[in-house]
Amino acid sequence: MKSLYPNPILIAVLLGLALLLTPTTAMAESCGDDPAGTACAGAGVCDGAGEADGAGGTAGECVDCIDASQCADDGDACTTATCIANVCGTTNNTEPCNDDNACTTGDTCSEGSCVGGAAPDCDDDDVCTTDTCDALAGCVNTPNTDP
Repeated sequence: MKSLYPNPILIAVLLGLALLLTPTTAMAESCGDDPAGTACAGAGVCDGAGEADGAGGTAGECVDCIDASQCADDGDACTTATCIANVCGTTNNTEPCNDDNACTTGDTCSEGSCVGGAAPDCDDDDVCTTDTCDALAGCVNTPNTDP
């Protein structure tokens, strides 16, 4: 005798397959023309530069960035945020920086690191002091007993 109830295993398999084939917004790459990025679920911005979407707008894609202002600063004074091909990154710069050594002046970035410049002139023109430089304190003029 044939059962009036459908096979529960077959139903579970078909429901699972239907769920896999159902598109979700998280999987969608199209975001329309949404420069605020709200269609991108917080994961970037909409470039708004796609083909016509049939609703008068364009079907853009969610990307990391359109320009460098949308990229996070990594906190390194010797790198600059970049947006190249809609991907955030960094590039080395040659900006002034501080190498945290009081015995260097005019520090600048070079190849991603802060490089100390010239030593400060610690000479106080007083023969009764010994002039040195301390990396933390800077110039130190210590009294001496030299003749």
